[in-house]
Amino acid sequence: MMVETQTAAITDRGLNPKTSVNEDSYLVAENKGVFAVADGVGGLDAGNVASTTAMRIIERMITDEKPAPTNATLAVEALISAANRGILTIAQKKNTRMASTIAMVVITGTQAIVGHVGDSRVYIIRAGKVTQLTRDHSKLQGFLDKNKGRKISTAGFKNKHTITKALGVKATVDAEILRVNLKKDDLFLLCSDGVSRYHSEADLQAVSKRFPAELNKMLKAIRKKCYAEGAMDNLTAIAVKIIKIHSDEVATQDLSV
Repeated sequence: MMVETQTAAITDRGLNPKTSVNEDSYLVAENKGVFAVADGVGGLDAGNVASTTAMRIIERMITDEKPAPTNATLAVEALISAANRGILTIAQKKNTRMASTIAMVVITGTQAIVGHVGDSRVYIIRAGKVTQLTRDHSKLQGFLDKNKGRKISTAGFKNKHTITKALGVKATVDAEILRVNLKKDDLFLLCSDGVSRYHSEADLQAVSKRFPAELNKMLKAIRKKCYAEGAMDNLTAIAVKIIKIHSDEVATQDLSV
């Protein structure tokens, strides 16, 4: 890689007495520049199998000796598509339904490729400002999109956490992909909705300022807040900080597609 990174990760079953299994999974392959979070969809069978399958397939593909596509965007799409097919194949063999979200960051050169399906998120914290890079594939987000520009309350919105797109549901999946030009000290946070539902962008900004160089402590503080709020879902987060960029021409542009 042309960049050096510092990373940390955390996953937890949470406090919901009805949840005996952690259906979240994650992948940190720092030497390959690949980071991902997957959240097995609640209400379907074997959500933990779905999320674990997605991570195992991606890990196997990035360690395979076969040449990857030279186009980084196509490479990320290929990883997500393979995870989708893998989950669907297992579901068909077991004659059941299983699904998972995915949010991933792949660092290549001086760029990061962000891909996602579902409501697991990727944020970037740059110069103290928090930006959500992904846009939830959920009924709530669809409602907000339809009412854009209006003053509305979502307090009574039903099925807030029902997603509209996931891995393992259809033969093909349309992942959203974004390119980001990297800057030194960029901090990426990948997380399942068990984290994002309890953290506003202001909360993430505050905790990143509190622990600017101690990613493990930052993630423990994030988990502590989830617990204080009830932690009614599995929670997983990965922090990836860009600590050095090896390039004669360091990218200075803002976020770009």
